[in-house]
Amino acid sequence: VIHREVTDLFSSVAWQLVMLGHGVSKQQQHHLVDTLTAEQREELLSNLRLLIDKTASALPKHVAFLASL
Repeated sequence: VIHREVTDLFSSVAWQLVMLGHGVSKQQQHHLVDTLTAEQREELLSNLRLLIDKTASALPKHVAFLASL
């Protein structure tokens, strides 16, 4: 879990993607995960998938982006 303030430039998801992109990965799950039910965890992951899919679908295809350079 990433603590974030309302005034932060990047969202929690953005920070997670930055860390993953730099090869930083977790060694174990955060203890707060154990406080969630399986349904709550699935809902959080489902919402994350939807957000990533929505963001990615709004971006140009790789070939189109390269052609625009």
